Amino acid sequence: MADRGSYSVSEIASLVRVKPRAVQYWVEASILHPDAATTAGGRGVRRAFQPSEVRVAGIAAALGPFGMSTPVLKNICDYAREVVNPELRGKRSKETSSAVKAMRAGQQVILGVVPGDDDINIVFIEPERHRIYTLENLGERFGRCIVLVDLNTAMKGLP
Repeated sequence: MADRGSYSVSEIASLVRVKPRAVQYWVEASILHPDAATTAGGRGVRRAFQPSEVRVAGIAAALGPFGMSTPVLKNICDYAREVVNPELRGKRSKETSSAVKAMRAGQQVILGVVPGDDDINIVFIEPERHRIYTLENLGERFGRCIVLVDLNTAMKGLP
């Protein structure tokens, strides 16, 4: 699919195979960020989204079946946005910068969500750079891993 300027709620829903209401909920929960001119929404205003937000929606849709709470899903998508948004400027962590380079090079990047003591830890794993991880050796390295999402698969066919 060719990149274009912006996408509507219904177009995103169709691309990531969820109901439009799910996309609307993600906007209300600040998981997805519409273009500034359409942020307020309301009657008669159609929200528009950049292609990078369509990719974030693909990740949110991939995580949907895991039944995560809204704050956890928002936290994960905020981290993932740093990787999938090539226009994003500013400081990135060393791990996120490495994942961005791998994605741009067409390499596989896996997002891992690991429960911590009081919060969750989000890790980006590049199998081509590191040894291949299994759930068992992820557990050895990071503790009990609750979910792994292949970002390349989650965004396949998205702008």
